[in-house]
Amino acid sequence: PERSVFKERRISSLLEEFPERQFVLVGDSGEHDPEIYANIARRFPERVVKVIIRQVSEQRRVDPKVFEGIDPEKWQVFVEPQEVTLELPQAPAQAMALEIPVFASEFFGSVPEALNSLVRAAPSVGLSG
Repeated sequence: PERSVFKERRISSLLEEFPERQFVLVGDSGEHDPEIYANIARRFPERVVKVIIRQVSEQRRVDPKVFEGIDPEKWQVFVEPQEVTLELPQAPAQAMALEIPVFASEFFGSVPEALNSLVRAAPSVGLSG
């Protein structure tokens, strides 16, 4: 939970620091990303274009109730990277590549090209703390 609080505060501060930008939040079901990102999407509904969560295992399933009250078009849980759909609004979202554990970083190599190119072009922002 302490890392979760830090992560939510850090991402929230980034959204506050860049008020003119929109964001796509990408995470996994390994820890608390679904809950953290859903909270952020509720707090910044015009700024978070989409939340994308990889379900890492059957034991770590994402409960759709986590995203209650959020437009179903603005979040997606997937198992295989090719399942990801990313329809950006007129003004492209600003992706910020976050430092992620090695086990999750391999995921980015197989993300559909639309998201992959956003991640490659994004400034890196560390969440370690």
